[in-house]
Amino acid sequence: MKHFGPLRPCTPVALWLGLLCLHPVLWSVIALDELGYPIFPLRQVLCLGYIIVVPGITALGMFNIRPLDSIQTVVFSIGLSISALLLISAAYYYAVPYFGVWLPPVWTVVVLSVCVVPWIVMLLRRERKGRHDGRILPPPGNCSEKVILMVTFPVLAIIGTYLMNTYDSNIILLLLLFSIPAVFLVFMGRDTLGSDLYPYAIVSMALALVLHQALISAYLAGWDIHREYYFANLVLQNAVWDPAIQHNINAMLSIVSLGPFIANFCNIHLVWVLKAVYPLLFSFVPVGLYYAYKTQTNEKIAFMACFFFISFSAFYTEMIQLARQQIAELFFMLIIVLVVSGNIQIRKRMLLITIFSASLIVSHYGLSYIYLLLLLPVWATIIILEHTGVVQFISRYAPRIHGSIALHGENNPTPHTPRVIRIQYVAFYSLFLIGWYFLVSEASCLINALEIGRHIFSTLFTELFNPESAEGMRIISSASATLLHSLSKYLHFMFQGCITLGLFAVVLYRKQWNFKPEFLVFSLFSLLVNIMIIAVPYFAYQLNATRLYHISQFFLSPFCVIGGLLIVTFALQRMPNMPYVSQKTAYVVISGLLAVYFLFNTGFFYEMALRSSSSIALDDQLDYPVFNEQEVQSALWISENLPQYDVYADEYRRLLLHGYLGIDSQYLHLTENGPPVDSFVFLGEYNLQEKQVLITPPAPVAVSKQYYSLETVIENPRWDKIYDNGGAEVRRMIVE
Repeated sequence: MKHFGPLRPCTPVALWLGLLCLHPVLWSVIALDELGYPIFPLRQVLCLGYIIVVPGITALGMFNIRPLDSIQTVVFSIGLSISALLLISAAYYYAVPYFGVWLPPVWTVVVLSVCVVPWIVMLLRRERKGRHDGRILPPPGNCSEKVILMVTFPVLAIIGTYLMNTYDSNIILLLLLFSIPAVFLVFMGRDTLGSDLYPYAIVSMALALVLHQALISAYLAGWDIHREYYFANLVLQNAVWDPAIQHNINAMLSIVSLGPFIANFCNIHLVWVLKAVYPLLFSFVPVGLYYAYKTQTNEKIAFMACFFFISFSAFYTEMIQLARQQIAELFFMLIIVLVVSGNIQIRKRMLLITIFSASLIVSHYGLSYIYLLLLLPVWATIIILEHTGVVQFISRYAPRIHGSIALHGENNPTPHTPRVIRIQYVAFYSLFLIGWYFLVSEASCLINALEIGRHIFSTLFTELFNPESAEGMRIISSASATLLHSLSKYLHFMFQGCITLGLFAVVLYRKQWNFKPEFLVFSLFSLLVNIMIIAVPYFAYQLNATRLYHISQFFLSPFCVIGGLLIVTFALQRMPNMPYVSQKTAYVVISGLLAVYFLFNTGFFYEMALRSSSSIALDDQLDYPVFNEQEVQSALWISENLPQYDVYADEYRRLLLHGYLGIDSQYLHLTENGPPVDSFVFLGEYNLQEKQVLITPPAPVAVSKQYYSLETVIENPRWDKIYDNGGAEVRRMIVE
């Protein structure tokens, strides 16, 4: 089979000539659509492909960043494209109050910038010697296997969600969830399948997993995504972003800038931008991690590590409900890729990591704080280990440890490349984070972070390992509902042990591995974060325990595979008649365990055993923040007829009010005591069918939600039904 060569960014001349041919087509399609002659989905596909690739390719050509691996080219192009959109659209919205009607639509500003800037750069600077051929696309060849691999799983996810939404049939989704680990096992068991297929398989699996949850229902599902929709829609309606609105989400350009821009430029409804476009971008995170892992281990370990990463349920459940964190994790991945990339000049690495770090900060405050929490001790540790006196002291009194932690010299097994974690970078990141969150949204992000920090330190020694305040300990100590849930829990514990063993094995025997020193130190502190989730009270208050664990997996995933390989090899060698265990045998055993881990996390085993499942993709009877048309219409009716009244709803239904009506104080939590007199109650389909409401008792950390009888809370002589569309109701509480 003929393989493709590496993808390469364009030179400015080739880039401008290519754009010169592309833009007339782009403008023609947009003009036809605006004149009332849409060719669906031509504008949507063409414009979306344009904005997530062309600005980034333009930037790579302008900065003359080469040589690049194919994966680097793809992920850097996407990252730089999104960074450019965040920067230009944010500047545009800042300028609107000053120029008003004199400004053209924001998407025309972006397209003109992408078209004109390469030409200006080409005229202002001379071409450098040794340029490459400027190809964006690989040369022609046999790509049928790659296309089939890329398309099959996402298409199954789309068909499966359609059948689930329309006919309540999960057969295709079950087939999808079985096929993904089956194909993974085939890849690991057959050496004839080339490793060049691994990146395509990773993207296909990741995209299918996020789509099989994201496409359930025609409306938004989840928690924070409803609030994100509200602020993005506010920008669409007003054609301007107001940075003075005091809310954390309003400070995130990944929501108030990127989402409205894509909706306008591509003519895609904002709901589908959040449900489909953001998950599409998010699905490239694992393939970037594959490159980072591959450069430090080998293709098979990297592939297994990425499969472990996407198998954890937070990747395809919680993340698709957090649009801003999806974009932030894309930049987080790019930072990791730059940390381990030795094939790029240090000045250009510093330029890229600065751009992506700034983009991370304006995309998600929570992940920005976690990265700062890792960055500061990592930098300090590296400085200490590089100090001559410390090195001499360790080499004299602990030579074994010295050989393990050496950052350079003959004891360092990896080729020495200039590191990007420097004082200048740490200072920039810290100051930019503080400055951005101080200036935007009335410093609400900083205020919340300081409040959480104060709460942690005030209870650190009094509530350590307390399940009521440490969410990780609460999850570990909670009872399992069934035997299958117990098996899943112990499987998680086993892989945690593999992570710990693998990490310390690599640290102690570094000469056998190729891990970059910065990556290892980041991994050690990521493991410490996992310990803090279990031990430190209120540490997982803002970002819950599963999301924090998911973030730590960016660094820890390869060590799970390495630790598992060590355990499997050791165990098999102790068995009779197996003095020698081949590497392939160990790979297959670990792959089998990862496949079982995947099937547990996706809910496949629970559905097949007819046990309680937590997957909305497989069980439509679950009570979850998933809404139907009647509930949405009811929420819109409330916005038009009851804008100034107190409206109560239970834990899930209130999220719909926040998304479609706004985050205001009159949309309140329903309590077990019922709503007060002269207030209104919104009831959804689940409330009416099951005669229950879901209420969360007030507490500083997440606790188990409780269902209360609707008859106890609402059903009494003091209410009057004022709206009913057959799937949702609005009731008014009146005086007896």
